[in-house]
Order: sequence, then structure tokens, then C-alpha cells
Amino acid sequence: MLFLHLFKKLYKSFVYFFILFVFIFAVSDFFIRMPILTSISITPKIFLLMFPLMTQFAMPIASCFAPEVVIGKLFIKDEFLFFHFFKKARKKLFFMTLLFSISITFIYTPLILFWVPKSYKKGKELILKIAKEQFHQLDPNKFYVLTPELNFFFKKKFKKNDKLCFEKILMAFNDKDGERYIACATKGFLKQDTLILKNGTIQNLNTNKYHFLSFEKTEIILSNFFNKNNNNEQNKQLKFLSWNNLKKIKQYSNEAFMEYHKRIVQILWQFFFPFLGLLGIIIFARRKSNLLISVLLCGSLFLFSYINVNLTKPLYYYCYNFSVLILYLPLFILLGILYFVAHKRF
Repeated sequence: MLFLHLFKKLYKSFVYFFILFVFIFAVSDFFIRMPILTSISITPKIFLLMFPLMTQFAMPIASCFAPEVVIGKLFIKDEFLFFHFFKKARKKLFFMTLLFSISITFIYTPLILFWVPKSYKKGKELILKIAKEQFHQLDPNKFYVLTPELNFFFKKKFKKNDKLCFEKILMAFNDKDGERYIACATKGFLKQDTLILKNGTIQNLNTNKYHFLSFEKTEIILSNFFNKNNNNEQNKQLKFLSWNNLKKIKQYSNEAFMEYHKRIVQILWQFFFPFLGLLGIIIFARRKSNLLISVLLCGSLFLFSYINVNLTKPLYYYCYNFSVLILYLPLFILLGILYFVAHKRF
């Protein structure tokens, strides 16, 4: 009965914290996307498309935080002594955590392999569509801050051969290195996600070096401003690939090979997060409120996993032979250390 009670509390806590973290990520994403939202009615559609992206972060954090909170409360009233003295009780506790971990990983696996890549692609397409529609709704003789990196002004707007055309254009924008530029053009038109300018000038506002050039025709890719994740075209496309497509090209591309293993490591982290949270709270819990300890512990574990999964990926440029080992090794080293310390406490 005790373990059934703890099992129910574990799932109840997970659902509660999962909803909380999804809400936090949704609000953050909403403020980031706010400059391109032309109507509040589009917000639910963006939320549904971005939900898998928010879930891939909310689910690991919630699955790590829930065992910490549930088990942490047992320390306050010395109820954890039951597990300290009875080995069979400890085995049931870890078996309960194993069932919980398997059930969460069962949902998380298709999320990482299929739903998140699809969400990346659909989300980008929607954002570009909104950005394009936004240009159609702009009025002349007004200075628009379309994104923090892109300001836009024009004197006249009209349609010609189904193309949206502008006259007397002034733009201020930042490039990927953060340098500020001002562009002027007598005319221009919108072609898909590209703004084509004609007969104009561009100059930079960098105080260390000054450049000024004239052009007859130039192109500005708007997706670079409306989607901040477009700096690396190759990696961006890999994020869009489904699991089956990624398996087909991993033999021919080092980047695809690392993306393939990155997704596997993400799933492994999710599987072990409940155990990491359990072992961590056993080590650091005190006979008082353990909420702050749980927050710090969960945040540290997730930050470590995020660094492991995302910052290890570029290592294949420098040590390709060991990059996969470096990708997998930190998880099992951390798990081994926590298990050893927690076992000593028993």
C-alpha cells in the first residue's frame, strides 16, 4: 500500500510539474515570438506547433523534479528510515522508479525521434508565413521594428504581377556577427522569404571599420531575422529530419552521425533522470524543507545534460574518433558517482 501511495504521488507530482514547466516555456516562447505576431488568434496555432519543442525540455525536468519532491518529503518526518533499514523496501523503491522511468521514456522516445523534428519544420514554415503576411499588412511612411535585429521603412507599397513591391526603402539590420547596417533602395519586392532590393546603398555602423557600397541588386533573406536558429544551415536541416531519414544519411555525413547519436543520448538522459533525481535527493536531503535543494539539484542535472548533449556535438570537428564516447560517457559517470555516494549513505 505504501508503494502504491508513493507511485500515485509520483505521477501526480510529475503531471503537475510538467504542466507548470510547459506553461513557463510557452510564456517565454510567446514573448520571443511576439514581434512577428500580427494577431492574437494565431497564438494557439503556434503553441500547438511548438508544444513538442517545449515538451522535450519540460518532460525531463518534471521527471527529475517529481521524485525529488516526493522522496524529499519523507525525510522531513523521518519516514525515509523505513528504506534505510529494510533492503527489500529499497529494492521496491528503485523498482517503482524504474516503472515510472520506462513509462515516461515510452512517451519521450517518439517525441524526440519523430514529433520534435516535425515540429521544428512546421514551426519554421508557420513563422515564415506569418513574417511574409506581416509585410503585406505594413502601411507606408511608418518605421517598423519587425524584430530586434530588423527595422523597416518605405514610402510606397503596391502589387505588380502578384509581387508585393516597395519604393524608397530604408532598412536597419544586424548580421549574424552582430554588426549593424543601414540599407537604402529606390525600390524592392518580396519573393518568398527574400526581400530583393534594387538601386541602393549599404553602409555599416561599426566604429572600428567603415564600409560603404552601392548595388544594383541585392537580396536579404528574411528568415535569418525571424528565425534565430538559422545560423548553421546544415545543422538546421538535420533538426528537421525524421529518424528514418537520419539513419539513411548518417553513414555519409559526420554531422548526421552526431545528430543520430545526440537523439539517442537525449532518450538515455530521459530514462535515467528519475534515478538521478532519486539518488540526488537521497544524498542531499535534510530533515527540513527540501524544495530549494530539489530545485537546485534538478536545475544542475538538467544543465549538465543540456551541455553534454548540445555542446559536445561540435567536438567531432576536433576529435571525431572520441566524440561519440564523450557524448555517452558523462551520463554514466554521473550516474555511477551518485549511486556510489547514495549507497554509502544507506
